[in-house]
Amino acid sequence: MLNLATKSYDTRMPTEKQAITCLEICHRLSNLLQPIYVFRYDNTFKTVYILAGDTETIEILVYANGNWRFVS
Repeated sequence: MLNLATKSYDTRMPTEKQAITCLEICHRLSNLLQPIYVFRYDNTFKTVYILAGDTETIEILVYANGNWRFVS
């Protein structure tokens, strides 16, 4: 995300595409009445990890470019 004070990107935060994708995924999970247990940004790999589902079986990784995949 752009830091307006320094006009630079904060590398400790998800990218804009990544944030929008995460919001869309969480919205879909919520509409399906699936609880979201973990929502974590990994600064090392620049990914967001989402753990959801009644039995905690839905695992999703969201990459900096906004692409995502299920973790098997």
